[in-house]
Amino acid sequence: MAPMKVLIAAVGAAALAAAPAVHAEPVSPSGGDSAELAASACEFKLTPPTLTELPGGGRAVTAQLTPSSCTPKSLPFNSTICIASPDGSNTCDTANAWLVAEVFATSAQFEGKFTANGNGCSRVFVGNSTQLVCVPLSPVELVL
Repeated sequence: MAPMKVLIAAVGAAALAAAPAVHAEPVSPSGGDSAELAASACEFKLTPPTLTELPGGGRAVTAQLTPSSCTPKSLPFNSTICIASPDGSNTCDTANAWLVAEVFATSAQFEGKFTANGNGCSRVFVGNSTQLVCVPLSPVELVL
């Protein structure tokens, strides 16, 4: 991992560790206070799936989910990304804090529709506590 990524991850992890502990279920933003929470949450970027050549000649469809920016009231908590393959398999990866979630989906068949979708969760500071806010990202497709 590049030194800058390690530094960013360490700073983000330290900030999360210093955050007050809270045992709350994640909220999906919708209406009222949830809309305000969503506006304070981090933004996440989902890359479209792409066909990638792997070392040794193998192939995989890859995609990434990255926390891209946060408001002063929030920190990224985790990112989960999944790729659904034409053969019905579903491959997922989760990364914490500022780390990038990256999935490599292999398939017996590289023809058809590969669909990537993700979920980005932020820890939003509200008064003296925090709220976990999770936002689903719209699916992105690759047809081979």
